[in-house]
Amino acid sequence: MAGRWGWRPLTLSLFLSVFVVACNVVSNISATIVPTEMLRVTLTLRQPRGPTETPMPRPEPSSPAPAPVTPGSDASPALLQLDPPRCYVETPQTTVCLGLVHNPLAYAMQRVSLRVAVDANVSDLHAERIVTIEQAIIPPNAIAPYRSSFPIRWTADLVPSVSIVSAELTLDRSVYVGLVAENQQGEQTDDRYVVSGTIFNPGPYTAVDIRALVILRDSDGSVAGYRVAALGDRLRAGNRMPLRIDIIPYSRSGELEHYLYLEARREDAEADE
Repeated sequence: MAGRWGWRPLTLSLFLSVFVVACNVVSNISATIVPTEMLRVTLTLRQPRGPTETPMPRPEPSSPAPAPVTPGSDASPALLQLDPPRCYVETPQTTVCLGLVHNPLAYAMQRVSLRVAVDANVSDLHAERIVTIEQAIIPPNAIAPYRSSFPIRWTADLVPSVSIVSAELTLDRSVYVGLVAENQQGEQTDDRYVVSGTIFNPGPYTAVDIRALVILRDSDGSVAGYRVAALGDRLRAGNRMPLRIDIIPYSRSGELEHYLYLEARREDAEADE
């Protein structure tokens, strides 16, 4: 009888030993795993400063900073250029920063996203936003403005910066209609800037989703303000429509110049896509 049952205690002790070792292994593995955080953009605000109504002095003149571009096709990576932002008081509790993207390339770019940030020299304040330009595309050798607003009070020690997040090549420009601004003129008053003229559609397609974008630039080239305006639903080939856009600039320190960009889609473009 002892020979028949003597193996059972030995087997049971081996089973319990293996079970204890396995539990220890699982416990040790679980203890070494560190949760992975998803990439996210945060707005961190510390030690806000007092308000002021004086616009931030423009940084020392420098060449636009080149930034890498992520193409949306097999084309070679390209370079966009960024003007440093200039920041203004938007409200007593908010600061707005404006700047320009330059496209020196031989092809258009689209879906351009930027990271705009502000830091303070005398504190650990830091704030940043990711913004997408409001133009559908940036044509070759053209510019596009960008804007970012922060829930912080403007102070003279704020230092803005900008960098490229992403951009794509515009592979098909046939969905857009080229419009022409005729008799274009700008008039500056004490509190606003008015751009007027006529928009002509040379054809051959009817234009829809018509928008005008006006950039105001200071004498030093910095962006003093800009506005995007929806102008109308349709403009047939060969027809004209009036243009008038009022802009209230953030800076009134000197003589302003304006840059007008028109964009529209071909009426039957959606059927072709």
